[in-house]
Amino acid sequence: CEPGSIKPHSIFKATIYALKKEECNHNVSFYNNSHFIFSLRNMDYYGDILLEEGVRRIESGDNAEIKVNLTYPIALNVGLTFSIRENGHIVGIGKITELID
Repeated sequence: CEPGSIKPHSIFKATIYALKKEECNHNVSFYNNSHFIFSLRNMDYYGDILLEEGVRRIESGDNAEIKVNLTYPIALNVGLTFSIRENGHIVGIGKITELID
């Protein structure tokens, strides 16, 4: 690609599915500003989950819309799928729906 043609992003919106305990052997609730590892392509990135206004938490088995704030910007695109990990367990999966910055 041409130099400067790809803009890195650190904030994006996504739809996610929080895995049930039976699916991942780990029960996790997602709260506002929860810190997780996001596996995008073949790399792991640290970031925070920001819940929509009025949503207090996301329980196992729920589908939800979230905003993610990664620690540092990377090349992203709409439609990119990712997994959410905590303590070595995959606890959720998602797909980017909108790039913010």
